[in-house]
Amino acid sequence: MASPLLFPKFRSQSDWIPVERGPVGRITTTRQHFGSSGFENAGQNRGQAIVMQVIGIGTDICEVSRIEQLIQKHGTPFLDRVYTAAEQVYCGAHKLSAVQYAGRWAAKEAISKALGTGWAQGIAWTDLEVCNAASGKPEVKLHGAACEIARRLGIDSILVSISHVQSTAIAMAVAQGSPDRSETGNGDKDSTT
Repeated sequence: MASPLLFPKFRSQSDWIPVERGPVGRITTTRQHFGSSGFENAGQNRGQAIVMQVIGIGTDICEVSRIEQLIQKHGTPFLDRVYTAAEQVYCGAHKLSAVQYAGRWAAKEAISKALGTGWAQGIAWTDLEVCNAASGKPEVKLHGAACEIARRLGIDSILVSISHVQSTAIAMAVAQGSPDRSETGNGDKDSTT
């Protein structure tokens, strides 16, 4: 077996957490959570960590002018087809709302790629929702067909990052899951779930 890969948790090598290669080239990492007393493992026992697999990644870039044109041409029907009510409230509250809409568009495209489906298998634009935590961090909520696909693939969470300037927005999404929940070669979940 090859030696584990390492990634830095803090600043010194002694604080690094081992990363193992999973099946089919997937990389598994130990995910730890920050608690009131510092980093605490998410497992039931403090000495255990939860192993998470990267199941899919996606990225997209979007020109703000393209979204502006679609909004001007199609108006509310376009907004209702692509963005949830909460997304419309959030984006509409900004002075440069087209920049915010473009960021959400890029995020939805990146999420669909991380799911490995694109816009196939019955996924609607509004099945992928990008909302913000109180800190401003973007978070993903899945609905409908996207939620079912994520469950089938064993995806527990999707991380998303969005960045934009006045003319362009970009987003990246990483779908994570537990190794024992991912689908088997025949498309069914492991019997351990």
